[in-house]
Amino acid sequence: MLLKRTKEDICLLCLDNKATKLNSHILPKFLTKGVLSGTGNKHAFLIGANKRQKVQDTPKQDYLFCPSCEKRFEILETYISNKFFNRFRNTAFKDEFVITKEGYSFMNEPDVMHPNSIDENLFHLFFYSIIWRASISDHDVYSSFKIDPDQEEILRLSLNIFMKNDLAELKKYCNHSQSEIHKFNYSVTTCFTKPISGYIGVYNLENGRYLLYANSIAVVYDFKETHNVPGYNRPGKKIEILMITESAWQNHRLSTIVNTLIRWRDVE
Repeated sequence: MLLKRTKEDICLLCLDNKATKLNSHILPKFLTKGVLSGTGNKHAFLIGANKRQKVQDTPKQDYLFCPSCEKRFEILETYISNKFFNRFRNTAFKDEFVITKEGYSFMNEPDVMHPNSIDENLFHLFFYSIIWRASISDHDVYSSFKIDPDQEEILRLSLNIFMKNDLAELKKYCNHSQSEIHKFNYSVTTCFTKPISGYIGVYNLENGRYLLYANSIAVVYDFKETHNVPGYNRPGKKIEILMITESAWQNHRLSTIVNTLIRWRDVE
């Protein structure tokens, strides 16, 4: 049984200061915004590796981070929220999100969205940060989820080195040292509208692959693949967001997203 963390424990990111911060969201609140609405019951299902739990708030945990590291997460997450999640479905910003057909032979040839006004390095760090936070958490929902310890430590080191307490400094450092960001593959899938799924979860797949699912976005991570794969992102590659219809999202959801991406990756 895991011991409950206390304010005397060391911050899990910097490994230096005491982890005194309370109520740290495991996933950023904006990722799960609306997941508790859309039904009269005002609840969501949080799905871990071995359990399914009904909740009325998204997972939070005390004593994971020091206030300084929590601030660093906040700066990164605020940037991604403002520049991506708050914009890509808003027609006022359509010029910032180019839609193309890449001819990918999965999920009925999805449209592919390319954000053209976002800092790509910060985009990668954000998606690395959320799977890392799920892995280091011992919250009931995440306690059975764990990425490979070596991969977890690589992510921690990258996040600790690159994340800064100032946005301008963060962007400057990332762009100056972008070749040093570890190149893990991950694929992001969402839909043009904003369905409310009521599900948040993380899953161990197989062969170094993991799935993070939060309301209307699904991310498949492939930490063992070392080369560029169509439909997947990695530092140094133009960002691709796989866009499917709401009906496809609602009808197929995880099975389509996971199985087709895995099959596509395997035949490359």
